[in-house]
Amino acid sequence: MISRENFRLTQRYLAHLAEVEQLQAKTLSNKRVHLRHLLEWADERSFAQAPSIRPTLPRYLLTARDDGAGKPLSHEHMAKVCGTARHFFTWLSREERYRAITPAWIATLEAVRRPGDDVPAERDIYSLEDIRAMVAAPAAKLTEQRIRAGVAMLFVSGMRIGAFVTLRIDCLDLERRTIKQWPTLGVHTKGSKTATTHLLDIPDLLEVAQGWDSYLRAVSPLSGLWYPALLRDGTGVDLAATSHPNRRSQFDVELRALCERAGVPYRSAHKIRHGHAVYALKQAQNLADYKAISQNMMHASLQTTDAVYAVLTPDDVGARIGNLGKGPAPENPLVDDAVLDLLAAKLSEKLKGRLT
Repeated sequence: MISRENFRLTQRYLAHLAEVEQLQAKTLSNKRVHLRHLLEWADERSFAQAPSIRPTLPRYLLTARDDGAGKPLSHEHMAKVCGTARHFFTWLSREERYRAITPAWIATLEAVRRPGDDVPAERDIYSLEDIRAMVAAPAAKLTEQRIRAGVAMLFVSGMRIGAFVTLRIDCLDLERRTIKQWPTLGVHTKGSKTATTHLLDIPDLLEVAQGWDSYLRAVSPLSGLWYPALLRDGTGVDLAATSHPNRRSQFDVELRALCERAGVPYRSAHKIRHGHAVYALKQAQNLADYKAISQNMMHASLQTTDAVYAVLTPDDVGARIGNLGKGPAPENPLVDDAVLDLLAAKLSEKLKGRLT
């Protein structure tokens, strides 16, 4: 039986996240799922007793599952639950009744690794070669032309799919290779951030995007969507549709079909953004390049870019280790000494904050 008092605390916390930290609805929904694990772990026991509850939260998560899937939670999901728990208990510990919840205990809330969690896997992304194969696939229908242009634009822009499917025609300037990712113009960015971002200079992909852009500007108002709704018979843009219902799911359907035609393994649309990041980072020559890529992806910090996108694949590691002591490092290093020093300093500050 879940404690009512604990439940009320989680509701207060969610209200805090919405009103004070201004998290978006989707993020709040994810936090609610994470907090459900905390409620079920504590059961009838007060959160004030959290440090003494056994099994500990990380151990409990090894066997927790509330969606009937019958499989253990992934390490990634457990890490996210623990991250939410650390933030929640830090927020809660400010109240007198919960002073027993110390920073030292909060720092122990780290996901437990099971055998196999550390087995390296090849990076799961769309590479430039994949994208080129996809845009080279036949496109007789307008829907096929739309998805080809879509994957080309996602790769050169690195946009999140939610922003891309809400992008207006007048937000894109292909001549200057810029995009206005502005919520005031209807673009749904993460955290409602505003930025003017830039496209990678990959001529063949830009050419595909330009062809679609020219078509749209000839048949649609500039306030129309760049990934628009089409007429049921597929012969043109549906100008009566002021929005594109189910646009993300429709993009996914078309992406699967395009992958099949091109002979490319299907991955989610977000993996195109990952491919953009990996390609760009491998071209970086110095800290300024690295910072530019991070800002262009609308990341809050270099640490986010490094943690999510700059992890070397096993082949990358092997090539660099094998080159040690044999001359200059491989061309286009992913990070230079300045980047490593900066990230080490940020990590040190983070760890220090947890232990104080």
